[in-house]
Amino acid sequence: MSGNHSCIPDYVAKLKAFYKSHFMPTNRTVLCIYRHHPLICFTNNHQQACGALKIFWIYAGLFILTKLIINYLSGTLISTNLGSDFRQDLYSFPIFKFIIEAARFLRFPLPKIEIISTSYSEVNLPYLRDYVDISAMLLMAAHMCLIHKQWHNISIVLPELWKSGVINRRIFPKKDYTSLIHRFDRLSNYWRWELLSLSVAGILTALLFWSFSKDGIASGINITGSGHWEKSAYEGWWANHSKHTVTFIFDILVVYTILFYMVRHNIAGLLSVYMSRVFLRKSKTDSPIFLLKPYHVDGVGGLDIIRKILLLVYLSIIIMGFALLYTYYMLATDAGLRFYILVPFSLIFFILNPLYFLIPHIIVKRAILQYKKYRIKQLQLLSEQQNLKGDTAKQFVISDEIKRVQDLPKYLFRGRKIFLIILTYIIPMILFVEWVCSKLSNN
Repeated sequence: MSGNHSCIPDYVAKLKAFYKSHFMPTNRTVLCIYRHHPLICFTNNHQQACGALKIFWIYAGLFILTKLIINYLSGTLISTNLGSDFRQDLYSFPIFKFIIEAARFLRFPLPKIEIISTSYSEVNLPYLRDYVDISAMLLMAAHMCLIHKQWHNISIVLPELWKSGVINRRIFPKKDYTSLIHRFDRLSNYWRWELLSLSVAGILTALLFWSFSKDGIASGINITGSGHWEKSAYEGWWANHSKHTVTFIFDILVVYTILFYMVRHNIAGLLSVYMSRVFLRKSKTDSPIFLLKPYHVDGVGGLDIIRKILLLVYLSIIIMGFALLYTYYMLATDAGLRFYILVPFSLIFFILNPLYFLIPHIIVKRAILQYKKYRIKQLQLLSEQQNLKGDTAKQFVISDEIKRVQDLPKYLFRGRKIFLIILTYIIPMILFVEWVCSKLSNN
């Protein structure tokens, strides 16, 4: 007996060690903005085994495959008239309409589809007809994949730049750098941010499902324009709270998880902007904060990791934009146009999200220009020294470095990419405004 009992502490210790090594951050640096998120810690601790595609499939399985299984077991996966409903939805659901109109514009041959109209009393919404949920779940799986990589890069960006010598150690000596890293880590993992994210996500989840039950759903496929149709659609919905308890509870859990990470992602974005502002604010007029590498293979002087972070931020913004569109397509017309539903989601995407990309981009641009001005002046003074004026080889080396410094781009993205970024940001905005205008005109 005593021997068996003595094994228990060893087993517990091994379990704790396993959890610590797999589900807690093991990066060598102190800064880690995902310290209390075990799955993100696990994937970033095992990056070779957990590539971006695998992370996507993990969340796609969690969000979609599980719903498919639960709905199949609950008998809400399909309906008897799913085929005719789908043919009707092809010409009513906005994304389908957009694809069909684009195909017609490009003169692709499209088969004629007979539309069978149904009254609002016959509305049935099994899971395979819930285009909004399926599309949004795929988008959110991609979004979670981006969060994993983005939070990891934000956590290692300063240590990587410090290690490579890009950060000017005259401005940031070891003591100041360590203090700043500890400060950012404490700020990012402040427990109240988690509580705030949980609370806001809970409020938004309750607001969404209350709106569903009160006003109905699926305005995106409501060809009648009737509020009665949308209320009837909720009655025939696969996650109706009064008819399908299991699917309803699971859907709430999934939506709550997604909204938690959307809120937490925005908080992390604001903190990252604040961190970048605090970090670069310390630069002095006579010495730049960055000592860029003009010969670096990344073409931006060693700042490629910052460029990757901003690219991930941009992709997250686009995904959130289309997820916002799908959210409105799921809401009833009356609820979607109301002030209390419209404002919180719109502000996050149309106003707040672009700041996460633009402000760091502007701050980094200033730091790059400061370095270029400083280094060119330094090289010009060096070339004018008396003992170097007659040395052709050294003058050539200095001239070549001046040219390379001048050629360093002041923006982390080229003009074409910036244009593409702006264009892809505008597309969901145009689709959203067009949809709102059409609903207002119908009312």
